[in-house]
Amino acid sequence: MLTRKEAPLPDGGTQVDESRKYFDFNGLLIRELRKSARFKANQSTDTQRIPNVVVDHTKQPQNDQSAEERSKSSEIWRRLIEAGPPVFDPFAKVKGDSEKFRVIQETASPDGRYAIASGLAREKINWDEFGKDELAGEEDLRNYVVDLVKQRILGEIGCSYFSTFPRSRRDACQVVWSPDSTKFAFHQWSGKWSDLCLVAGQIATGPKLVGVVNLRKEIEKRTFPFLKKRPDSSALWWDIDQVSSDGVVQMRVDCVGAPGKEREGETLSSLSERLRLRATPDGLRAEMLNIRRLPVDHERD
Repeated sequence: MLTRKEAPLPDGGTQVDESRKYFDFNGLLIRELRKSARFKANQSTDTQRIPNVVVDHTKQPQNDQSAEERSKSSEIWRRLIEAGPPVFDPFAKVKGDSEKFRVIQETASPDGRYAIASGLAREKINWDEFGKDELAGEEDLRNYVVDLVKQRILGEIGCSYFSTFPRSRRDACQVVWSPDSTKFAFHQWSGKWSDLCLVAGQIATGPKLVGVVNLRKEIEKRTFPFLKKRPDSSALWWDIDQVSSDGVVQMRVDCVGAPGKEREGETLSSLSERLRLRATPDGLRAEMLNIRRLPVDHERD
């Protein structure tokens, strides 16, 4: 449900506040995005380029929504479902690059503008040929970051996740976006240690992809010397915890016994690592800010 308020300012400008609320079938608020901006006199009040801020409702009072409000929200939700598709969809005829990719579920940015997608680097794709695991085994498999509004590919990210569903942790992908939807980190695992892929990217106004950086390379370069372990006797596994709007990526990194070694798969060390993304004339770069040890969780799979 979109709520938009416009208020005149003393200098002749306009204050615009928007809120997008998402409810479940019981009328309970499950997600909220807000944006606010001031516009000068005679300036367009289009808020498309204003970033959304995700409201953290875990920090809000538990009973901030009355029974009457929940009932009203539930009724609005029911009527929208019964009404069916909109009479006019402004993006219905927007095709862009839509025939070249399929969006991976649960990878959309907080503002709903971007997502990670799988596709094939060929002129024509017959999507009817592919089943649930869609693109597994295809040599020209690519992962892209895409603009959902214009259905346009912004660029490749260097990974090759084959499905449109994140699946289980050990055969999966994970994406974490910054709150302002301008940075992301993507992790892909397809069953082999050699296939581990960990990248981060940044999107600028346009929109355009500033670049993508290989975080795996940077983490391995810094982590093994820190632990004083040889890469051939151990391997690294990671989870992305957070990506901030100023480009700081927070990771949990586990050092585990390498395949074929005596302690294969066993967690040997656990670390917290922070990296910062930095746009340079030569492209996007990642620099390690901090590494510290964590208690080892031997039960972590």
